[in-house]
Amino acid sequence: MKQCRKRKIFKNRLRKVPERAPAETRGPVQFIKQRLLAVVLILLSVALIYYGWYRLHEEGVYSSKMAAFAPLIGVGGIFLLLFPSMAGKPNTTKEKIIVLVVFAIGIVAGLINWFLMDPGFFGY
Repeated sequence: MKQCRKRKIFKNRLRKVPERAPAETRGPVQFIKQRLLAVVLILLSVALIYYGWYRLHEEGVYSSKMAAFAPLIGVGGIFLLLFPSMAGKPNTTKEKIIVLVVFAIGIVAGLINWFLMDPGFFGY
């Protein structure tokens, strides 16, 4: 019985991941992947918004999904650019609430964009 217990303890020791160094000691290149992804998301959002308005102006049609969700991508990219350590799955309740607030801000921005594209859809 003691051998099994020792094996479990040994396996648990192998599974432990070394802790990361604090953000202050990692140098100026910290979170480079997250920041590059943020810039790509912002540029993608700008391109989608531009393309949506271009189609509306030239062809008189637009995609309601693109009008609503392209600004959401941009807001998420800005959030990721400002807070790269928040990338990934939120773990705590505080992080989950922050992500939901950012999502709500993005949806509101998308609805404003959609409203500006087609006020008649909203009854104006």
